[in-house]
Amino acid sequence: MEQLIAGAKFPAKCVKNEIHNLLTTLRLTRHKTIHGPQAQFHSESLRSFQRLFEDLTYIHELHEFDTLAYLGPFLDVIQSDATDGQITAVALASLDKFVSFGLIKPESPRCMEAINTLAWGVINCRFVSTETATDEVVLLKMVGLLIDCLRCPAGDYLSDMCVWHMIRKCFQISRQPRASHLLRSSAEGVLQQMILTLFGTHKERARRIRIKDVSGVGTGARSPERTALEASAVGTPAAAPPGDSQPSLQVYRPYGYRAMHFVLRFLAFLLAYGSSVSSSADGDAKARKSTPRVRRPRSRSPARSTSAENFLDRSPTGSRSRDQSPTGASDASSTDLGLSDTASADKKDLCIDSHCLGLSLLNVALESGGDEIAQSDELIGVI
Repeated sequence: MEQLIAGAKFPAKCVKNEIHNLLTTLRLTRHKTIHGPQAQFHSESLRSFQRLFEDLTYIHELHEFDTLAYLGPFLDVIQSDATDGQITAVALASLDKFVSFGLIKPESPRCMEAINTLAWGVINCRFVSTETATDEVVLLKMVGLLIDCLRCPAGDYLSDMCVWHMIRKCFQISRQPRASHLLRSSAEGVLQQMILTLFGTHKERARRIRIKDVSGVGTGARSPERTALEASAVGTPAAAPPGDSQPSLQVYRPYGYRAMHFVLRFLAFLLAYGSSVSSSADGDAKARKSTPRVRRPRSRSPARSTSAENFLDRSPTGSRSRDQSPTGASDASSTDLGLSDTASADKKDLCIDSHCLGLSLLNVALESGGDEIAQSDELIGVI
């Protein structure tokens, strides 16, 4: 799968233009927040963007500037709970422009740290909800930025855990309580593209291991044989003579099988959505039927009737604990993923939709990455 990224002719001017957009939006919305933490954040954001613009005044090429330095103020805006949806949407659009225009690339300074920080910033995006259409605009921009981060050239160097949380975030957005049909279908479509990117490009992505020295100057993509030799050399820096001043190397490895493992477990969760609630309910019914009712003699002195007998009558343990043990095991695996199907109680349509989504995503994973899955016993075990 080719990565089509439009390159900006003047990257530094591109960043300056987005700073102007944020400054204009902050000034126009200042009248809404006269007092409180929102007003304080407005003032701090104005100062940080003005400082960033001054630092970029004489910068013509972004490779002379730290990537995280110009991403920082934008990430602060989208992660602050003192901003409304309008400002957050503008900041998300600016970050998406940086990614789409190829400003963050493998040759950029601190590329691996920058792309992971950007992705985590979108995952932890917060804003003041107004319960209007602006909220869904922000959520749609988050979904679009996540898939752009995954598909850009620098997206190969996202961590496995970060990729998994990006996919989980898209699923959570698609299951917002008041989500419209457009938001839900758009998020599910992006979810499908993420699964396709994860499983379908693993073979090409595995060849893009990069070796960098401490100064951050990349030496380019390496062949698997050469990479293995250099990686083994990187693992033994103490073998060099004490007098030798050799630059230490850093290996940038793309995400791979660990992210696939998390996603396959997520698909298994979707296919079994609602089963833990129904099985626990069935277990409770069986426990009530199997537990014989014992007629206890009525106590003559209610004052002496301590809470011990009442506790034994109401205790959830006993014969019910054995019925719940398999359900507890399945809950433990879903809890490890940070997901829960407790909201599926008495919602048959939601369970059916989740099962259909899981089947369609599993079909995409098997069609695009079946050969890669077949090479891992752990992935086969999940399926």
